[in-house]
Amino acid sequence: MRQLIFSVAVVSLLSACASNKATTLDDMMKSWVGLPIETVTKRIGDADDVQKTSTGGAVYSWFTPIQDGDKTIQCVQQFRTNRNGDIIDWGYTDCPKEGWEQMGYK
Repeated sequence: MRQLIFSVAVVSLLSACASNKATTLDDMMKSWVGLPIETVTKRIGDADDVQKTSTGGAVYSWFTPIQDGDKTIQCVQQFRTNRNGDIIDWGYTDCPKEGWEQMGYK
């Protein structure tokens, strides 16, 4: 009986985790607010550009070429951090909202 209860608990936990998976780029980027920037760099690598801000934080930028039909567009993702290195804001330009896995996320 204990094994059955344990199995049901594990299945429930796994189902809950699966349903919380980010489905869009917005979901993924939003989920990192409040976390250290290292969370992102471990996931997609070092930023292509880092600009310090006047408040002691920084803006981290990643540039990813994305094939869009017969042309290539430049996806730009950015995270802004506070002076402690925690993510406080994010944004992107010309990035796919769906299918973000193609952008190098592990």
